[in-house]
Amino acid sequence: MKAITDPLREYAEYSDIRRELKRRDGTVGINGCVDPEKLHLINGLREDYKHLLIVTFNEQRAKEIAEDYTFYDPSIRYYPARDLIFYQADIHGNLLPAQRLTCISPLFENGSVSAVTTFDALMERLAPFEALRAHILDISVGDTLDLKELERELVTLGYGRNYQIEASGQFSVHGGIVDIFPPMDINPVRIELWGDEVDSIRSFDLMTQRSLEKL
Repeated sequence: MKAITDPLREYAEYSDIRRELKRRDGTVGINGCVDPEKLHLINGLREDYKHLLIVTFNEQRAKEIAEDYTFYDPSIRYYPARDLIFYQADIHGNLLPAQRLTCISPLFENGSVSAVTTFDALMERLAPFEALRAHILDISVGDTLDLKELERELVTLGYGRNYQIEASGQFSVHGGIVDIFPPMDINPVRIELWGDEVDSIRSFDLMTQRSLEKL
């Protein structure tokens, strides 16, 4: 990416903007850029900061920016607003919560976040960060697991219990086998117990039920 950012350094205005951003606690007004230039400039300025948040006026534009900015940063994510219309919320199911969690999940491991969102989404309050992190389930092979306690915790976190999981945000329990489909993951996870000890943890294909990889 140096071939993209280095030409910006030749412009005195670019150096002035970087300097003003630091001097004014990150507040500078810039105009006169067309859309491709905006993303190029944002990418150049981003190198001074750990996180990137781009805010725009509506959902369609946010998705367009997120798609275009993957040229500079493939990890960028679209952070959606909650659906306030009941039929839309029903259609989307767990998709929006999954997108929101996927977007902010690097924060739980002190990673960097690159996100595009809307003013509506930005105005929505989230639970305190420490409260969110406190509800992360950390299960490893060899751990002792109380199935009843795990079930209660999953329900508290908003998971739905099904006979067989069919979508993100669901879990099922059959004897010593627990299937969980975390909203942030592409594939569900199967935990196999030997007594009350975790014997194996694997991701698996939702359609074929075949194991994919050990976790």
